[in-house]
Amino acid sequence: MIRSLSGVTAGPLLRDFILNGLIEPLSDRIRDPEARRASLVVALLAGVSILRNVLQVQPLSGADKGVFEALITDTIDHIVRADPDELRANRITKGA
Repeated sequence: MIRSLSGVTAGPLLRDFILNGLIEPLSDRIRDPEARRASLVVALLAGVSILRNVLQVQPLSGADKGVFEALITDTIDHIVRADPDELRANRITKGA
């Protein structure tokens, strides 16, 4: 299934939808000109959705929706609000 997403027909259509329908509008909304944070948010949501709804991986598929949504919301909020320069500086000072 995953391999079919990169097929000759489906790949370009899906890529166009993800870029133009999801990443670019989100990037504009959160003022992310390089679309790095927007891409990460979309990747996170797509991955969680596939694991939870398609593959029904536990505990994601059986998670309490309130707790699950709170964790995802907090994670997305951190990604959107994070200052890349500050994150980079913290990694350097911590020796990562």
